[in-house]
Amino acid sequence: MNGGLREAALKGVPAVLGALLEDDEEFAFDAKDMDSESAPADEWRQIGGDYGDPWEYGGSWYNDARQEIWYFAGLEAEESGEYDPLAPDNIRVPPGMQAALNRRFPLDYVDPDGDAAAGESQREANRREQERVIGNYQYARSAHLKLRQRRTFWSIDTSRGRLEPWMEGEVSFVANSLGMSEEEFLDMPLPTQLLEFAHHFGFHEVGEAFKMSQSEAREALGVPDL
Repeated sequence: MNGGLREAALKGVPAVLGALLEDDEEFAFDAKDMDSESAPADEWRQIGGDYGDPWEYGGSWYNDARQEIWYFAGLEAEESGEYDPLAPDNIRVPPGMQAALNRRFPLDYVDPDGDAAAGESQREANRREQERVIGNYQYARSAHLKLRQRRTFWSIDTSRGRLEPWMEGEVSFVANSLGMSEEEFLDMPLPTQLLEFAHHFGFHEVGEAFKMSQSEAREALGVPDL
């Protein structure tokens, strides 16, 4: 687990529960599954999307040496209107964790002196503590799994140095939709032109899809805080 996430999670989790934050093999991946050319030798720079949080809201990057664009729509677009099994509230609490919590913070606590009010007060305190620990666990577990879950990226090749023949006949349409003249549109950098075509006609018409997790994207793009 990422050191920061693990530390944050364990702050609110009794020591007996620490082992429950180990990785799930269900989301494991092998580096050899990645395309051998997916790790760029040169620098990627962001050319579009949200510059504050591109993982959440989308971003595009360009590598001049590779003459390639990478585009990611962002989690907000990918998960819009869909059930998210990795949302914190949907993270399953392991039975062993719940059993340990029930032992440490029993919800059926009975005051040994028979004080009903004291017993009720302690049961309420135990309930709140269970909710706090479970909430910390679910939040940290969700963040960890999302870090490793593979998402769809798009690769667009710019090595041709100009628009594809079919695109040349659509320049007027794309330019007009942007409130530009054809000349203004064609004066923009080629990567920007291709991204506009992808947004108008679909990325499947302009590029090729591939999968990367957030952690893989951070390493490949050289953006540790992506």
